[in-house]
Amino acid sequence: MNLQLIVVVAVLVFLVTALYRDWLKPVVAFMISVAVLLFVEVITPREALMGLSNDQVAVIFLLLVISEIIRKTGTLEVLLGRLFGKRTGYRGFMARLSLSVGGISAFVNNIPVVAILMPYVIDWARRRGISPSRVLLPLSYAAIVGGTATLIGTSTNLVVNALATEAARTNAAIQPLGLFDFSPVGIPLMLVGCLYLVLFSSRLLPDRQDPLVEFRQKPSEYLFEVMVPEGSTYAGKTVERSFRHLGEVFLVAVESGGEWLTPVAPSHVIREGERLVFAGESTRIMDLLDDPQQLTLPGFTARPEKGGGEVVEAVVSANSFLMGKKVRDTRFRELYDAGIVAVRRDGERIEGSIGELDLRTGDLLLLIAGKQFRSRVAESRDLYVVREVPSTSRLDKRKTAVVVATVISALVLNAVTGIGLFKALLIPIILITLFRMISMQELKRSIDVDLFLVLVMALAVGKAIANSGAAELFAVGLFRLMEPAHSVLAALAGIYLLTNVLAMVVTSKAAVAITFPIAVALVAKLRLSTGADIPFEPFILAVAYAGCAEFITPFGYQTNLMVFGPGGYKFSDYVRFGMPLTLLFFVIAVAMLGYVYNLY
Repeated sequence: MNLQLIVVVAVLVFLVTALYRDWLKPVVAFMISVAVLLFVEVITPREALMGLSNDQVAVIFLLLVISEIIRKTGTLEVLLGRLFGKRTGYRGFMARLSLSVGGISAFVNNIPVVAILMPYVIDWARRRGISPSRVLLPLSYAAIVGGTATLIGTSTNLVVNALATEAARTNAAIQPLGLFDFSPVGIPLMLVGCLYLVLFSSRLLPDRQDPLVEFRQKPSEYLFEVMVPEGSTYAGKTVERSFRHLGEVFLVAVESGGEWLTPVAPSHVIREGERLVFAGESTRIMDLLDDPQQLTLPGFTARPEKGGGEVVEAVVSANSFLMGKKVRDTRFRELYDAGIVAVRRDGERIEGSIGELDLRTGDLLLLIAGKQFRSRVAESRDLYVVREVPSTSRLDKRKTAVVVATVISALVLNAVTGIGLFKALLIPIILITLFRMISMQELKRSIDVDLFLVLVMALAVGKAIANSGAAELFAVGLFRLMEPAHSVLAALAGIYLLTNVLAMVVTSKAAVAITFPIAVALVAKLRLSTGADIPFEPFILAVAYAGCAEFITPFGYQTNLMVFGPGGYKFSDYVRFGMPLTLLFFVIAVAMLGYVYNLY
């Protein structure tokens, strides 16, 4: 085993471990990995940056921009919001939800679809006395299964196609995939997935307490109120000077003269007669009440009712700068005009000091928000607000008609004429720009720089695996493992399982970047040993389907993380509900690929 091969294997172990253990953000883990591969000369600088010239990477960002435009026009809110206005039972709702979300996710990025629909789904459940835990995970799964139906259904499919495009430059037997090459197997997968959600959601999903209902029923476990009496030594002092010694509680609201101030700046000067509302450990109230001449306990307030203060739930996003930081180091109140009342993780409220808490992706934050909260959150990618049902009155019919018509035209042009998807999608982008549907500032916000870097570096890691001989090494091991079955189908099943297992512990994009070169090497090995002209396409598609079919953990797919906190889920909920669907996907994908490509 040469030095380069040893380094590549070590880098892969580091990358998988770092992503699984959440040591580093994905973009940082990939950056370190590529830097090591460059220094050891496993890849050249040109190969490290080849993703910058890959049109499939550019396609991902064109689609993200289009998805942002569709979101801004209000089209999805109107189309999908009307579904939830109709009276229907739980199973009918599941059928309507899964088929509509699955169908739309085949053509629209599934992250904005889930973000838009979470408030509708939660509101539908709340009005019928159903726990959000019974409806949110099906929403995520419906978006995932819909993404398997077309090339543009998910960025994972496009990453696989980007790898295929690079491989096609040196191997004439490999061809880039078309828009509907995923459909013969992807559509049956989507339909089976939707049927599973309709039949088994009510049986396998937990019935957990709605966090917001719990807050309203047991407010004393979250907030407590004190009053500043006449003559108190706190009067005239700033909040920071008065309460910085309290580790487990935060001042989240102040009532003065009938008006509420929330969140409260550290520089706020306390006055006599004000009511102060704290969040955190209620047992710490005794530290504030040692001297009744300084602070008194007038009673309990559920939440501020005036001045813009409202209870809001928000989820920490996958690419949030908040991830891994202590609350006290984030300047949360200043940035978002909101104070954190409580944090829920793994279905449970986290006890202890809020300020000392390290935030994680998927955490559900219970906030008391000020007037500027929603506008500030809308300008960032850090939080998803999950409780506000948007108004559908803002639908811009002119913009909607232009966007829908041009996007459909671009997809038809790609499917009928064979013109590249990148060129086809430039048409709606140009028209969108001409009609001034998006400003340059909004365009910049729609571009996820972290995602862009991860995609570019994932391609570099895949190239390193091929260059070093690691792909061939792993392929030989997989070939020997499957050799007793004497079946190409067994090898296909093996590559599917390898990708799927990796996707459970790391991101789907990292998983497909690792297993794609192994799949290519495995097919080459099969061709050599059997003498048959075995196609590469079913193995490439197997990598894509397996990378998307991440149902067993909340970490492998971003939409699973988005519903993790709002649904009050635990890791075991994903295993119980997702395992049968994972097995169904495995069996159907391998069987259908074998049938479509004559591998039996």
